[in-house]
Amino acid sequence: MSHINQSSVYEEQRKNQKACYLKHTEDALESPLISFLTKKGIDFVKDIAEGVIADGHNTSSLELIGQSEKATKNRNNAFAPVWRRTLMWIQFLKPQFKENMKEFTDWKVDVDVDGKILFATTFDKKVLVTKAIIEKHGEYAVGTSPLQPFITTNKDDLLKLLTKTTDAEAYEVNRDELKTKAEVETGKRNTAWAKPYNNLKDIGTYLVGLYPEDKKTVALWGYDVVDAVPAAKLRTVTLLPLIKKSLSGIQKGTVLTNIGLKDLVVCTGKKGTGTPQTVPPEGKLGLNKGASSIVVSNPASIGSAKFTVMIR
Repeated sequence: MSHINQSSVYEEQRKNQKACYLKHTEDALESPLISFLTKKGIDFVKDIAEGVIADGHNTSSLELIGQSEKATKNRNNAFAPVWRRTLMWIQFLKPQFKENMKEFTDWKVDVDVDGKILFATTFDKKVLVTKAIIEKHGEYAVGTSPLQPFITTNKDDLLKLLTKTTDAEAYEVNRDELKTKAEVETGKRNTAWAKPYNNLKDIGTYLVGLYPEDKKTVALWGYDVVDAVPAAKLRTVTLLPLIKKSLSGIQKGTVLTNIGLKDLVVCTGKKGTGTPQTVPPEGKLGLNKGASSIVVSNPASIGSAKFTVMIR
């Protein structure tokens, strides 16, 4: 029997609802939904109106998400040169702390038990490390910081780097606020859409039941109708001596397992014209493309053979 392939994408769900409502109104008094809607107490006009409200929240959410992504890009652009410089500072200090890598912890740079530097991966942690290094550098008497030679040689403007870091943090706060607002709008959208969508799914189920052998008609209502695929089952087969057996509906990617005490000979194809493959006791054979049908034989003259395979 067919079933509805429900989309998880909101826009596709709304497209489905609009198509369904259009077909219903076009059919007018001939619509097969009239009795169903009445019995279920579904107000299709109200559902469409709720969909419009949900659209408004969805549009707001998408706009906020776009603004949040822009803030993220601005944050990254502002902080990227700062972090590149921070990594250079760490690399410069590394030879100086070679004998005691734990000195890095005073600069808020993490080090594992083997003395390997654990570089920060999140924005917040990177900012913490950058600020800590600048602060630690400032604690030294003028000209005595182990980082001073690098700063002097490369003319690092620490104030400018801190300003860029502050800018990046502001973008981060803005990004989080926008993201939260987007999530609120998505929640409002889902609340407005919940009942209309459940009704839409119920209508689809009703139509599939009404037209069990006519997927094209159900599709006219905007639904994606697919044939139900039977669940694959593990089948155990026993073969008497010198017996062959043809099997079809083999699940692609399954494994044939010899659970008996005799060798098996497996050939692909309904007539077993494929290259014979011997599967010893406890052996396995993967069945992929071209092996939807197989012929399995027990070549032994004494003793039964036994195997398992997934079949739909």
